[in-house]
Amino acid sequence: MGDNIGRQVRRMIADIELSEDEQNLTDDVNHFNIRARYPDFKLAFYKKCTREFSEPYYHNIVTLYEKLCQQLKQKQL
Repeated sequence: MGDNIGRQVRRMIADIELSEDEQNLTDDVNHFNIRARYPDFKLAFYKKCTREFSEPYYHNIVTLYEKLCQQLKQKQL
């Protein structure tokens, strides 16, 4: 059953197109996620993540999340 849900979700998001800026944002965030997993990078990344550094990413992520949720809702109608 879980596999069917996973396939349905992948099918739903497969048609959603991201702008180049949105693609870059997801690449950056994914890169942050990967770097934060490794102890060597963790402290350096922690120090880099000041409010000034993080806030623009946070707002862009929230905006992208809202856009994706809206598009998924439209697909379900």
